[in-house]
Amino acid sequence: MATQGNPVRPSTDQGFSELDFYGLLTVDEAAAFLRIGRNTCYELIRKGQIPFLRLGRLIRVPRNALLCLVSEQAGTPEDGRSISVQRH
Repeated sequence: MATQGNPVRPSTDQGFSELDFYGLLTVDEAAAFLRIGRNTCYELIRKGQIPFLRLGRLIRVPRNALLCLVSEQAGTPEDGRSISVQRH
């Protein structure tokens, strides 16, 4: 039961911080979400391929921006686009 002034927050035992509840992820959380390495995530941020916010020295990635990025890259079944996989 929440008392006035103390909002109910979701459990963080799924591996994401409370910032995820507010729609902001750390770089490590964004990398985990995308299943890429931390350094790769920083590189994509540096190149402007992943949107981010700088809060002082902190970098945060909007969760909705990642969802949109994945949707744009993968396409959806409704638009008839296929997903291409690049192998290195």
